[in-house]
Amino acid sequence: MQRNLIHFSDCPETARHVSSSTVVLVAVIFASTLWAGLVWAGNPAEPLALAEAAHSIRYEDIRDMIIGLLGGLGIFLLGMEFSEQGLKHAAGDKMKAVLSTLTSNRIMALLMGVAATLLLQSSSASTVMLVGFVEATAMNLTQAMGVILGAKIGTTITAQIIAFNLAQYALLLVAAGVLLRTTGKNKRTQKIGEIVLGFGMIFFGLGVMSDSMRPLRGVPEFAEMLIHLDNTPLLGILLATAFTAIVQSSAATIGLAIALCAGDVLSLQSALPIAWGAHIGTCATALLASIGAGRAGKQVAVAHLLLSILGVIIAYPFLPQLVFAAKSLTEVMGSDSEARALANGHMLFTVTTGLLLLPFIHPIQKLAEKLMPQKPESAAFRPIYLNDRSHSIPVVALDMAHREIMRLITVVRAMLEDVMPLLETPSPEAVARMDKEDDKVDILEKAIRPYLAKVAQGDVSHAVISKEHAFIDLVQDLEGIGDIITRELARSSQKLERHNVAFSPEGLQELRNYHQLLMQKFDRVAEAVRLQDCAMAKDVLADIASHQELERALKHNHLERLNTAQKMTVETSAYHLATLNNMRAIRERLDNMARTIVVELE
Repeated sequence: MQRNLIHFSDCPETARHVSSSTVVLVAVIFASTLWAGLVWAGNPAEPLALAEAAHSIRYEDIRDMIIGLLGGLGIFLLGMEFSEQGLKHAAGDKMKAVLSTLTSNRIMALLMGVAATLLLQSSSASTVMLVGFVEATAMNLTQAMGVILGAKIGTTITAQIIAFNLAQYALLLVAAGVLLRTTGKNKRTQKIGEIVLGFGMIFFGLGVMSDSMRPLRGVPEFAEMLIHLDNTPLLGILLATAFTAIVQSSAATIGLAIALCAGDVLSLQSALPIAWGAHIGTCATALLASIGAGRAGKQVAVAHLLLSILGVIIAYPFLPQLVFAAKSLTEVMGSDSEARALANGHMLFTVTTGLLLLPFIHPIQKLAEKLMPQKPESAAFRPIYLNDRSHSIPVVALDMAHREIMRLITVVRAMLEDVMPLLETPSPEAVARMDKEDDKVDILEKAIRPYLAKVAQGDVSHAVISKEHAFIDLVQDLEGIGDIITRELARSSQKLERHNVAFSPEGLQELRNYHQLLMQKFDRVAEAVRLQDCAMAKDVLADIASHQELERALKHNHLERLNTAQKMTVETSAYHLATLNNMRAIRERLDNMARTIVVELE
């Protein structure tokens, strides 16, 4: 397993794949920094306060607290991973539907961000994917910023779920999840089991962390430090920012704060700034993901950071009011839980700042573009939709591949349309242009194949595998059509020019008519591919017999003209028959594409 943090950005779900040694290191750094920061905040002139506080707790209690904190955090992170992966598989198609509702309307973009994060249970995963989408021109920066604000609001649902005191039922959820995962007869049931197992582990981990920190309540020195933390919210923001950047999970930071609140270790006044810091720290994931992206992708990461910092700046002066509002809302809900108050305070902060920043998206966008200006990009033809960040959600990765295949179809169609002009008026320049177009086909084919191969790696559904196979077959047939055009038909035109001969008027008209039929078939197949419509593909296959009959008739007509010894027919007979065979080969490739849609996607 890769332990270098920079690799986590290549695939959002790996942000939770931290080794045990990493978890230990992160928690120790966080705990020691928090403790030292509290001491410094309380009285910088008395660094021995930390030692005095430590002496007032038994060694066994310190050991149990550290083990409980680290173990609980590890179980929590693993539970987050299980629930995320299960949700990605179970809700993958819904995620694709969400992405298809792209709009320039800010409110709709915000709602789309909320929906995306609810489906993924990770604002980091949503934002990392946005980097790829903007880079692939699947959405613009304005849309992405609306989605980012929505994604932040979506995280409040996770916090609300975590705040439920379900630790006593956690092992029951774990047992139910394992049962569904191991005995489920289909993939969907197994993935639902993963979701239930994940939430069970989340609640169990929270319970372990909360219980392990309870002894701190009886330490006077620690209580005094927390009073100082109440008066120094900036310290909590900075510590939470650093911790979240390391573990790449705002939910982990907020979950830890909720656990400490549930154990009466942290007050709401201290915990709320920690939640704010988590919003800033989670930007690290998108910033890392943008390292390999172009300027557009980097602008998304910068815009995400700007929105997070501005949200905290807006809320900072109103911390006491937000604490009061959160407690009041919690009382209205019939609860006095500090953990629930933190979840409510987090929700009020995120929703309020999100709505306040929404009207100012364009100025913030301009600032992000100024901080990360566009550079002149190479005019070289390349894929624009493929990016490895999409692989974390297979159905989204397939959707990106589908978009690229439609680009490939556009290139191949233009080549096929130019075939008849090339045969009627051969020229070296036209052949050279055709070769350049075929180079584009090769570039896309060589990019799409390995991209699709990665989609099917790991634990994916049968539907995903079938679609991956279908897309690879479609790409192969499209590349084959391109080769027929450049290697056969274009070379035939060169031979016609070299020998200074031309098709007979009758023969040329028949080729035009058949070429027109090919164009119509190509468009019908392209539409079936675009819509992934099996019924349309079946309609294409229903015409095979009539097309074969036409091919035989065209060959017969040519041979009849040849028997009359027409000069132009005799001179071009070999080229005419070769052209008919090549056009038939293209027709067969198109039929193969229709058959692939029916067999693999039905």
